[in-house]
Amino acid sequence: MRTPGPATEGTSGLTTRVRFPAGLPPQSSRLLLALLAAAVMLVWWQAWQSLRQTLTVLFVDVGQGDCIIIHSPGGRSLLIDGGGRRGSSTAPAEVGRWIIVPALYRQGIRRLDGIIATHPHDDHVGGLDEVIAQVPVEMVLDSGQPHPTPSYERLLGQVKARNVPFFRARPGQVFNLGAGVRAEVLHPSPPFLQGTGDDLNNNSIVVRLTYGQVSFLFTGDLQQEGEEALLADFPDLASTVLKVAHHGSVDATSEEFLRAVRPAWAVISVGRRNPFGHPHEELLARLNSMRIRVFRTDIMGTIVMSTDGRRLKAQWSRGGRQESAEMK
Repeated sequence: MRTPGPATEGTSGLTTRVRFPAGLPPQSSRLLLALLAAAVMLVWWQAWQSLRQTLTVLFVDVGQGDCIIIHSPGGRSLLIDGGGRRGSSTAPAEVGRWIIVPALYRQGIRRLDGIIATHPHDDHVGGLDEVIAQVPVEMVLDSGQPHPTPSYERLLGQVKARNVPFFRARPGQVFNLGAGVRAEVLHPSPPFLQGTGDDLNNNSIVVRLTYGQVSFLFTGDLQQEGEEALLADFPDLASTVLKVAHHGSVDATSEEFLRAVRPAWAVISVGRRNPFGHPHEELLARLNSMRIRVFRTDIMGTIVMSTDGRRLKAQWSRGGRQESAEMK
């Protein structure tokens, strides 16, 4: 899995004049210039190393749906889900063309090391066919649940047309994103859960991303039965950031689950004025009672989190103004 490293902004147009005292010997002038050049190079090297050490996780505002872009310090990239809509006038496929692909390009991502489709509902896979059509993809990891909807069929069609390697998720599979970044599959475990409130949701792929002391838990649309099965396999799910399951519905993210994860931050990917009442007030009260800071795409838009493996920062734009939060 190979992806070029992220580009950095230059400083074209910046000039500096250096004056030397009158009568300074030529060799002293050369020494001063050499020392100055060495100092400048050291500053640029330190800045570049700082950039190279940053893991970026974007929770893209796709309306009522999920889309997460992971860009590692080594330049490798992973896309988890890619669906949603912005009101009834936007088809799921258009989300891929007009929202997800531009978001990838803005991050300097021109190819993906992998796509994870957590489950085949439109609000999670609706735009992935367009992503695969425009961006080279090394492989696709699927939950393995057949679901004959137009969005899912388009995704499978593009996978076949582009000859993209296609795999079914299993616990223990690991994406090595380089520079100490790992994304491990935790769920679903065979056999699939059956007879639940929503089998497709409860068999969503769950991934835990770790980098140093910071970790993210991505839970797809798990509901109560799926959470219970995950906890049975992994009692300790401690993670710094939780991607709240099922857009903040009342039938997910139980108190027991939150006590196992113990997140400091939680992200809810949800559409503005959606018809489902997401996020549910009971869920928000639960998060608040446990002093978990909540980030919502319906209020904040796309949320960009970055970490060097120790500190964590979040940035978003609201009302044309950039805002941020930091956790040390």
